[in-house]
Amino acid sequence: MISQEYIESMHSAVVDLRSKVSNTWATPDFNDCITFATIEIAEALDAELDEKNIYKRNHDIPEDGVMDELADSVMMLLSAISVEDIRSLFKHDTSIMSHHVDNDDRDLPALMMRISNLNYHVAKRSPGADSDNVIRMICFISQFALDNGVDIKNKLDERLQRILKKHGGE
Repeated sequence: MISQEYIESMHSAVVDLRSKVSNTWATPDFNDCITFATIEIAEALDAELDEKNIYKRNHDIPEDGVMDELADSVMMLLSAISVEDIRSLFKHDTSIMSHHVDNDDRDLPALMMRISNLNYHVAKRSPGADSDNVIRMICFISQFALDNGVDIKNKLDERLQRILKKHGGE
């Protein structure tokens, strides 16, 4: 089960990294964060296609490509919100604590559909474009990863270390 503390700890790690590399790696605004998160899920679909070993690719995708891209998506979603957003949602929506992935939604196309819907609401500036839906998407991706045997927080930590090494910092 994805808890408030789990989401907050990932958020804290992302905020910490972004503060260390702010001079070389800017934090996008809310809308761009959602767009980048959508792109990362599309890249996870690309990695899933690569795992089929049917197609010739014009670039190499790491073995853990799907989960790495999902971790990147979570990072961008976490960059779009504040810790206050997280606390507010968990205070007012106790059902999020029991968030689970429906049997019909245990695949990447389902993730893509959900993030695309969020991206649509952001583009149209409609009521679905809010931090609560971003946090629900983070929970959904995190639970999807856990259901597939991967702790997305560990993947996120690996990705953040790679970014720190690449973009420097203090």
